[in-house]
Amino acid sequence: SEQLIHRIGMPPALFDAYEREHPRGSVTQRLLAILNPNKLDVLRDLLRDTESHKKVFVYCDKVAALAGLADVVADAAPSRVFCGIFCGNTSTADRTSFLERVRDHSPCVGLLSRAGNSSIDVPDLDTVIEVDVDDASVQKFVQRIGRPQRFHATKARATIHTLVSDGTHEVRFVAHRTD
Repeated sequence: SEQLIHRIGMPPALFDAYEREHPRGSVTQRLLAILNPNKLDVLRDLLRDTESHKKVFVYCDKVAALAGLADVVADAAPSRVFCGIFCGNTSTADRTSFLERVRDHSPCVGLLSRAGNSSIDVPDLDTVIEVDVDDASVQKFVQRIGRPQRFHATKARATIHTLVSDGTHEVRFVAHRTD
């Protein structure tokens, strides 16, 4: 697999709001880093530039941000089937439906929280994009990069993109888990 880390600046006013937010690591601070409009632009570009026949998982652990990310995904990847959101409060029926759509549709995009880190086997997953790095967990990172490496019929190399808002806690966490 190929891992690419994208350090993305925040608009000055947003970064100032991030810096003023206390305590450090608060939910508000995390949401500001996740929903950085420059980061969302990079996500849109990645989804548009990824070959249209690819399967893509977008990971975000902060469930409160998933709905906003769903709008970005739908806007950026209209030629793909949007498989939905897979998170802790997704019903069993919706999880089953999500997995069926992912397995049945070649060009698709799914949004996942940490609930999608393990026990999901998806043939031919090509790309993983992380938009939320909420801790330095090496185990979580290994689980996520392992998703596209399992059961890939063509044995093609997968691409893992990690999007981090520069100057935030995300940079420190990514540095820690890749050391």
